[in-house]
Amino acid sequence: MPEVKELSLQIEEVATVAATLFLPDAAAREAPLPLLFLFPGGGMSRRYFDIQLEGDDSYSQARWFARRGFVVVAMDYPGAGDSSPKVNGTTPNRAQVEQGIASAVRQVADRLRDGRLCEDLGALAVDVVIGAGHSVGGHLVVGTQAAHRVFDGIASLGASMVGTRLQLREGQRHPFRASANYWDKVAIVAEVDWTRNDHWSDVPDAVIAADRKTDPLPPWRTPNLPRFAPELVQPFPSALQAANVQVPVLLVYGEQDVTLEPLEDMATFRSTSSLALTIVPGMGHSHNLANSREVLWTRLRLFAGEVAAMRQFQSRVAAKTG
Repeated sequence: MPEVKELSLQIEEVATVAATLFLPDAAAREAPLPLLFLFPGGGMSRRYFDIQLEGDDSYSQARWFARRGFVVVAMDYPGAGDSSPKVNGTTPNRAQVEQGIASAVRQVADRLRDGRLCEDLGALAVDVVIGAGHSVGGHLVVGTQAAHRVFDGIASLGASMVGTRLQLREGQRHPFRASANYWDKVAIVAEVDWTRNDHWSDVPDAVIAADRKTDPLPPWRTPNLPRFAPELVQPFPSALQAANVQVPVLLVYGEQDVTLEPLEDMATFRSTSSLALTIVPGMGHSHNLANSREVLWTRLRLFAGEVAAMRQFQSRVAAKTG
């Protein structure tokens, strides 16, 4: 069983970031380890990456990766989940959230390497640092990397750089592109079929009921929404940030997800050294509750391996030419 530790990280003395650390078995900690940071979407907490339904942890992405030799940190970014709702006395904007993410990532990675993160853990040899975010978290990972360059590779899961398209209730349709309110997604939120938007048709009714429960909310959901969430459903919400990402990038969408066109999303990453796209069959927007979730997890695991292999190759070449 993976070892799990709760973390409370102070960033710039003005906010606290809540995170959960998942560790592989002690025997696996001798070798260099990939470090995977996971960031949730809007209305979600870090528990989205550790979903357990009546004791069934097969929905836990974090534990799946820890069992395969990853150090995993699921994090509530500032303003979400259990992290500080305010930074410097105000609800943080996107730039402040991304600055907070960068500070927390550096803090965790440095303290893991020198043994200061947890008293009983000791120092770990961290290999590559991968940032992966779902939905809003995907936008934040892209923006954080563009501005602060803290990851060796990033994965955006179900986040569109060019425009969001939600699934509407039967009988409703999106306005024409030429209409003034086509991009005003806030105006049509009441018409969204959230079950159809989030879940493929083969997801068990009991799983959907657990996810849609409102009183109380399931552990992986939160009433907090980032103040900048409306910005992310406007045209090209993260295209500029994507164009400034230079590390390898993996884009993943469910077969029925919120992007208009995945190939258009790919085209925004104009500076990356490596770019890959995966569309997972039988998956809606709530990836970790899909029956095909391990397809996504396996692709992300392979991506981390590719990033590590490329870094090792580049180090060997640099040693020979240096």
